[in-house]
Amino acid sequence: MKLLVFFNVILFTLNQFILNKKIEYGHNNFNLMRLTQKEEIQKLNNVINIYNPFDRVSYISCITNTKGDLFITINPQEKSTTRLIYAIKSDGSIYFNDTDNKPYKIMNSTLDLNKYPLLSFLKFEDNEYLISFTQNSMFESFDLNSNNISNQGIFQILGPNSNINKNTFTRLNYYNNNNYILNSYIERNNRYFLLQILNFPKLQLDRKIGKLENKVGESWHYSSVTCFENIDLIECLYVDKYRLYTVAIFNISNLEEIYTKIIEVSSIRFDELFSKCIQIKDYIGAFIYFRENNAIPKLNFIKLNMVYENNSFIYKLENYTDPLYINSDQKYYLGNNYIYNDIIKFNENDIIYVNTKNESDILMIIIIKLSDESKNILINYYKKN
Repeated sequence: MKLLVFFNVILFTLNQFILNKKIEYGHNNFNLMRLTQKEEIQKLNNVINIYNPFDRVSYISCITNTKGDLFITINPQEKSTTRLIYAIKSDGSIYFNDTDNKPYKIMNSTLDLNKYPLLSFLKFEDNEYLISFTQNSMFESFDLNSNNISNQGIFQILGPNSNINKNTFTRLNYYNNNNYILNSYIERNNRYFLLQILNFPKLQLDRKIGKLENKVGESWHYSSVTCFENIDLIECLYVDKYRLYTVAIFNISNLEEIYTKIIEVSSIRFDELFSKCIQIKDYIGAFIYFRENNAIPKLNFIKLNMVYENNSFIYKLENYTDPLYINSDQKYYLGNNYIYNDIIKFNENDIIYVNTKNESDILMIIIIKLSDESKNILINYYKKN
């Protein structure tokens, strides 16, 4: 059942994936076709197919709460104040307990359009509230019990937001998953890589929102910033002013920059290429990115080590395995725009990379298995037509 729920997370992070309009709610085999196989793995055909009341959807985001329940927000492609929210419990049952017994709720907002929302949760008085934050600095909070949506523009609080629609906006385990959010992006005006920890003292926002921030330095406009939490550290992947992929390490309590390393010596020459970093385990992160306008993403497994040099301990990033070039022979047509890609950790040895492209009806699902003992990497390709 965890696999079933997890694949919903993957499928609905793709903004252009069109939901099936005919099936109300239930199990449906997608009959994923295996293209290449290097070992036997668990079948990927047990996926929930959900009903879509809109003609076409483009702005889809998903998140899980601390209990593992899955929440998916769906917005129509045209301007609308309608918000559709699916919610499925971690055991696969319907989250909402109402008389209609439907897996979704339709809620109304005063905002015309919630474009490319980043989702997280805020916790107040032991209650979790679903929240979204958009490119134009609009903030919405969803009270799923009362069916109310509160919204507010927080541009003046955060500063000019990014030209890229997918960055980092997530709550922190370091603060017990309460009302602290990690927010990172590249400012539109001055191109600073901005890292913020936002403290929401109450759900109804005002201009007194608490904020701890660090402007790391000048970066490039048209790239995303992704970060993950690693115990008491934050690791981020971004593109610097020389258009080089860079990893930066920060202290989570004060956002002090501890260590920075350029991980790709060739500068990128194209806008809006996909890049993302995720934590794997034991200070090991996966860093994936496109370098050219092609269909070959590069994946690095990099470990953060504490080493003793010059009579002191310092952090250093070192390759955990040799770099991996996915689809190296370009056999498959992978889209390289950040909108059509995502990579998610399934467990400590399995990563799932999902890809599509504009106007495509093919969804590529690539399973990357990392062996603990030998550090070998196995890749399996699937597609869904």
